[in-house]
Amino acid sequence: MKKNRTPFGSLVAVNEHTLKEGATLSFIHAQIQTVLLVPIAGQLNYRSGNEQGHMDVGQASCVVLPAATPLQL
Repeated sequence: MKKNRTPFGSLVAVNEHTLKEGATLSFIHAQIQTVLLVPIAGQLNYRSGNEQGHMDVGQASCVVLPAATPLQL
């Protein structure tokens, strides 16, 4: 998290990641997390447990992650 950003109510973090085509990011959280995915350029594929999806610019998806469930972008 960038230094100028602090938690706001139940919002814990706002993260910005730029991925090259074919690159992957993985996250695992110790507790239940709700993640809002909003691609601002290109397409985004995601996988979490048995759930997977594909998104384009202009779409958003809310993924609820059980504790210790990986999220792969």
